[in-house]
Amino acid sequence: MDKALADAKKPGFKSFSLKVRGDVKMNVAYDIKETRNVGGILRGNARQGEAVVFCAHWDHLGIGKPDERGDTIYNGAADNDTGMAGALLVAKKFKELSRPSRDLVFIFPSSEESGLFGSAYYCAHPAVPMEKTLACLNFESIGPAELTRDVVILGGGESDLDNYFVAAAVAQGRYVFFDDDNSDGWFYRSDHYSL
Repeated sequence: MDKALADAKKPGFKSFSLKVRGDVKMNVAYDIKETRNVGGILRGNARQGEAVVFCAHWDHLGIGKPDERGDTIYNGAADNDTGMAGALLVAKKFKELSRPSRDLVFIFPSSEESGLFGSAYYCAHPAVPMEKTLACLNFESIGPAELTRDVVILGGGESDLDNYFVAAAVAQGRYVFFDDDNSDGWFYRSDHYSL
């Protein structure tokens, strides 16, 4: 095991199964007093009743109890102010174009970090029935980086949308990278998973 830990710190390390099993039981308590989802709809003009959802959680905002350094601000510039900015920019750009054929729902759920509660609530009370919701495009932690030609798809193979993204990226001369290493569970811990 010591060799594996040392190797994990070196470039080119490939993960591997430990071939062990275990059970973990945790008692978790949470208390959500009251919160709100925020959203809006850009109505389509042809396929009314069908929708595409654009999503970005906002729950890192606010002030609370001080941490060990005395900081009381729940910082969220990367997670997920950047996602909100991306979704709002998409909404603005769609508003500047001709009306889309389908409704576009822009939802900003809360409590993502606490267990996807905001998006789960939206699914139980959707603006457009879930059976008429064709896709959810989730904006999560858009990292600051220089311009690239890359398109990264998290959870590749988990969605029928992969082929559409690949075709659009190729048409724009972009490189597509499928990040299907879900060892940290990230794909399942974000609002698109509820939707």
